[in-house]
Amino acid sequence: NNSNNGPATSESNNLPLARSSSGSAFRKPKAHIGSKDINFMEQSILLRSETAGPAAQTKADIELLAKNRGNAMLRYKEKKKTRRYDKHIRYESRKAKADTRKRVKGRFVKASDAPDG
Repeated sequence: NNSNNGPATSESNNLPLARSSSGSAFRKPKAHIGSKDINFMEQSILLRSETAGPAAQTKADIELLAKNRGNAMLRYKEKKKTRRYDKHIRYESRKAKADTRKRVKGRFVKASDAPDG
């Protein structure tokens, strides 16, 4: 049951705040939503988020995320060691076509536009 309360808590954290910010409570001072109602919603959110179930689950999630991040950092550092920045040709056929095409100042031009010279 605690696992079901976890996502519900995160959803309930978002819903009242989105309603109060997008509603007319801040635009018009004489709105039907009073400040007492908003305070009550904020207090109920705080009480729900302080329960022991989601806190224990969050701690396990944080440890898992830290472990995954550590593995990703190790993989990143290993791959970084083997990087090559030298020039290499990936497609021989493209290189062959580029070598046979006409160029003017290093740029490709149509054969009809190329100046004879």
